[in-house]
Formats: sequence, C-alpha cells, structure tokens
Amino acid sequence: MSNIDFDKYRILLVNSYFQSRNAKITRFWNRATTNAKDIFHGIRTRKEFFSKIIRDFQTEFGEDFIEYLAGGELIGGITNILPIYENKMGVMERSGHIIHKKSGYHLTPDILSEYLINDVFFDNTFLKHNIEELAKADNGVHILDILNSLLKVKDDREIYREATEKLLEMLNCLESDNEQKKRRIRAGIVVYYGFGNLNLVTAAIGEFWTDYGILDDGIDLQALGIFLGDISKLYEARICMERANEIFKNNGDKIGIATSLHNLGIILHLQGNYEEAMNKYNQSLKIDEELGERHRISMSLRFLGRIEYDKGNYDDAVKLYNQSLMIAEKLGDQSGIAKLLGELGIVLLHQGNYDEAIKLYNQSLMIAEKLGDQSGIAGTLYELGKVYLIQDNYGESIEVQKRSLKIKELLGDKYGIAHSLHALGVTHEVKKEYTFALLNYLEASSIYKELNSPYSKDVSKLITDLRDKMGNEQFNKACKEFGYVPPDNI
Repeated sequence: MSNIDFDKYRILLVNSYFQSRNAKITRFWNRATTNAKDIFHGIRTRKEFFSKIIRDFQTEFGEDFIEYLAGGELIGGITNILPIYENKMGVMERSGHIIHKKSGYHLTPDILSEYLINDVFFDNTFLKHNIEELAKADNGVHILDILNSLLKVKDDREIYREATEKLLEMLNCLESDNEQKKRRIRAGIVVYYGFGNLNLVTAAIGEFWTDYGILDDGIDLQALGIFLGDISKLYEARICMERANEIFKNNGDKIGIATSLHNLGIILHLQGNYEEAMNKYNQSLKIDEELGERHRISMSLRFLGRIEYDKGNYDDAVKLYNQSLMIAEKLGDQSGIAKLLGELGIVLLHQGNYDEAIKLYNQSLMIAEKLGDQSGIAGTLYELGKVYLIQDNYGESIEVQKRSLKIKELLGDKYGIAHSLHALGVTHEVKKEYTFALLNYLEASSIYKELNSPYSKDVSKLITDLRDKMGNEQFNKACKEFGYVPPDNI
C-alpha cells in the first residue's frame, strides 16, 4: 500500500490507540478525528504509520513498559502485574490494547502484530537483542498460542502475515526435541490454513511434515493427514490417517473413527480406488447416522455423490448431492452449500446444461469468496474455465484458469496445479497454439506421474496427438527448448 487510507486509519486511531483517560492522548485523539492528514503529513506507507504509532506509545507509556508488555506476551502472558505498572495496565485494558484470559493478560492480536513487525520498536528496545531468548522460554510453548491469536483476525491480512513470519523465524531457532517437533507440525498446519500459502511455511520451518512419525495423538495425526492430502502427498496422508484411525479405535472414540474413515475415503478416492473409498464413506456414514451427526452425514453423502459422478452415474450423483444439500441448508452450512452447488454444476455441465451450470458456479464462487475459501475459489474458477472453453470463449477460459492456477500454486495443491495446466493446454491447443499447449501438457504430465495419478495416461494421449499435429521436428525442438527430453514412448 503506497498511500495511507486516512479515513480507515483515523478510525483505527480513535478506536484502538487513543481512547484513554490521559489528557495528552485525548488531545491527540481529538486532533486525529479532525485532521489526520496533518498529523501524518509525509507518512506514505503503512510501515511508517505503525512506526509512528509505536513511537507515540513509547513516548506516552514509557519504553520500559512497552518492553514489559511485549516481553511478557512472548513468554505466555502477564500473570503478576508489577505495582509500578498497575495504573498503566488499567489504561491499556480499558482502551482495548490488552485483554484478560485465564493464563493472564495478553496483547490483542492487532497490537501484538504491530510490535512484532515494527523496526523502530525492535531497534530501540532490549527485544532486539533478546527476542530469541524470550522465544526459548519453555522452548517456545506459547508461540503456537500467539500464532492462533494472530490468525483469528480476518482484516488487514498483510500485517498478520508479516508478524507470523517473525514468529516462524523464532520457532525455527528452538531446540528440536520431540515436543518442539510436534509444535512445529501444529504451527505449520495453522499457518498454512491461515494464509493458504505453503511457501510461507516451508521457507521458515522446512518440511515439517517429515516428522509425522513422532505423533502419537489421533487428532494431530488426522490434522496432518488432511494437510498432506491437500498438498497431494497422498501416500504419507494415508499413513497418518490409518494410524489416527487405529488410535481412535483403541480409545473407543466413535467420532474420531468416523472422521478418520471419511478422510481415508477422500485419500483413496484421490488415488482412484473408488470401491474402497465408497466402503470407507459408507462405514463413516453408518457411525454418523448412529450418532446423529448431521453435518458429517451431509459430507459423506456429498463424497459418495462425487464417486458416482466419477463413475459416470450422473442421476445417482444428483440424488446424493440433493440429499446432502438439503441437510446443509437446514444446518446453515455455507461452506457445504458452496461445494454442493459447484458439484451440481459439474453434473449439469456434463449433461449439456451450460447456462444453469454457470449460474450454480457463480453462486458457489460468491459464497466461497465471502468465506475466504481459497481452495473453493480455485476449484470453482477451474470449472468455470471448462464451461467457457466448451462455449468457445477462449479468452475468458484462459483468464479464469490462470487465476485458479495461481491460487493452487500458493496452496501447494499439486493435483489442482496439474488439472489447471491440463485445462490450459487443451485451451491453447484448441486455439492452435501448439507450442504453449505442449508446455502445459508436459508440466501436467510430470506432476501426474509424480503423484502416480491415472490422469497421466490421459495427458500422454494428448501429447501423442499433439506430436502428430506439430510434426516430429517441431515437437522435439519445443521439448528441448522447455528443458524436457522428447518422450520416445508416451
């Protein structure tokens, strides 16, 4: 953001920073409500804005008090208020800068994130030199709580992303005993789903999922299995989910058994093992019907419908989807409704009802965007791209497929990336842009083979057909230019 949105930050000032009983702050507040542009003259970026906020806090409350707050937060909150700070703590609590929880006083997420990202604050306090030592208190046991706190805030995401990067850096400095590895796994999952960005996690704490063998809790294993499935590591995902299922069985946890069976069904489905996947879904459905778990009943019906669709049984798929949709609507499950509308749209597409399919896709997309469901947005854009292609609307098809691909790359969704490349290849090919079509097919084929996906055969057929259209000489030249060895036997 190159320029300050002064109206927005004036409200922020009034509501978050300067509502205190101190006369000096009150005078500043009154000025802020009338002439924010004068106060922030020459300040162009958000970083400069927050630097000024921190400086004002230090000026008003004292640098030592700010250190006391932030330092206490990093080691789990302030449990015993020092007498010299009691009045200041009262002001901070009344003005909404700190809140009281069972574990003590904590900075609110917006305030904490500003401390974490602010260069002026770190340059002028002891935290510049001691932040690692603070993070190591109890071997970082509180960092995951801080991450959870930051990720609950939905507005102004860039601030929290920057703060999260600092926390992940701290986490990476800690000793890697088994308990710390478990926290790293939980933190990685939390951040991935908080920001939908695999690169943010892996850049800071590496491939944390390689430590899954140390997990002994069914809930942790299941969460990791879901994550691994989302980034297309299906073999590892299945191991985690099977281990979780055994733990739930040993503990007699019926809800755990049902959810792990359902998630195993998803993994088997992705691997193309439809019959075994249906078996898992039905086992899960039976338990959920016994327990009266309507939300998961709806999910199981939806996934059973998806298998019927994949098998070409469209009428059966529609029946199951509608049963699932009826439950989701009664529950007010917006996420479930969005997914079901999208999947019903897919069936309508294959039945040739394109206008109705587009209508359902757009309804699904609107809900997914409202929920911030990046995976749902990417999937719906992908399906919209297919309809536009069928309608010969190539420009629109390419645009939405590229948007879908970008989101999938951020999510680390290899299956999704391959599907989008596949679709883009088909659209370039229809436009007779064979060289670009070949590049997309080759990249999709490489991913499908890595995932041992049955779709690799489909793309291989497309590459063979494209070679016939291009001729061997042009085909081989293009392969070499893209860094691929021309396939002799596709």
